[in-house]
Amino acid sequence: MSPVAASETRDALRISAPQRRPNQTYSPCGNCGACPSGFAAPAVRAAICLLLIALSCQAADYSTLYTPAKLKAEQPRLQTAIDFLIQKEIQPFLPAQQATAFGLQTIGLPLEGFRSDPLDIYAENSRIVLPVRTLLFLEDLSRCYAWLWTNRMSTKTVDEYLGMLRYRSPADFPDHQYPGPLKALHIPENALSDPKVVESAVRLRRTADAFLLLHQFAHLQLHHQAATNHGFTDTQEIEADRYALNIMKENSVTPTGIFLVMYAGLFFETGAGTALHPVTANRMLAMAHFLDERVFEFIRGRADKATAMDGIHSIASLLVEGAEWLNVRAHQGDLEQLALKTDPATLQPRPLPRTTK
Repeated sequence: MSPVAASETRDALRISAPQRRPNQTYSPCGNCGACPSGFAAPAVRAAICLLLIALSCQAADYSTLYTPAKLKAEQPRLQTAIDFLIQKEIQPFLPAQQATAFGLQTIGLPLEGFRSDPLDIYAENSRIVLPVRTLLFLEDLSRCYAWLWTNRMSTKTVDEYLGMLRYRSPADFPDHQYPGPLKALHIPENALSDPKVVESAVRLRRTADAFLLLHQFAHLQLHHQAATNHGFTDTQEIEADRYALNIMKENSVTPTGIFLVMYAGLFFETGAGTALHPVTANRMLAMAHFLDERVFEFIRGRADKATAMDGIHSIASLLVEGAEWLNVRAHQGDLEQLALKTDPATLQPRPLPRTTK
């Protein structure tokens, strides 16, 4: 059983809560033909190019998740959302020195990144890259979870969908292409007409985006270098996670989005030699420990402290379950077998089973 399926008693993570530079155009760098101009010093730029090329060669092609026209149409809206997030939920909570450093970063939103991976986010020098496809994928997953939670539906279908993306080819799906989350999981077109769904989805997406931005910023501030063919080390990832969470706890918003990022990472960032930001059991346990240990710092600005505390502990518990799942290697094979034998047409919403007293 996957970690999300094992945690459906905590499906209702609807926790109550309380200018960047323009996009940079991409041009050949002389090393791989794909780097942004001025992306990094030549030697470092060459190293990161080799790493990203090596990782992309081992990844499936997820370019069919969204059409180029869809990505282009969504780019301005997502840029506005990221600008708002930075101005309202990140920069006001940074210490002065870090706020100055963050203000010098360039936040790039190209339509696609170096890899086809749905979680293709990276940073180098003073540039953080958030591809539109990744942001849109996480936003759609947020909406799926929010609608399923609000309507008391099982999230097992999300597991199955992510497993299919990881282990099956586009030819196995209708129209021979990977469907986006909303279409694959049959989320109603009017899902966002429910204010509860909108509120939950927005909080999930914003905290996921904030964590990803701060995690990349941490790599830059801590001078981390990803090793060619292996991505960042466990220690580097844990340090960047702690850096990001230290900032996020200052705004007293429950960081529900880290659940989304880490659980999606269980499917796309766990393969040996294929993950730029590896999701490991040690990393998930370190995050859970940080949340439990600092829970009073996360909730000190909240009026609903009991509810907020329950939310923090629930997220920590989910991370522990994910770590335990990763420690049982057989589960990876079980997930692959489930993905291979499940018909994509069966991803219809399923009511949660009734509980008996």
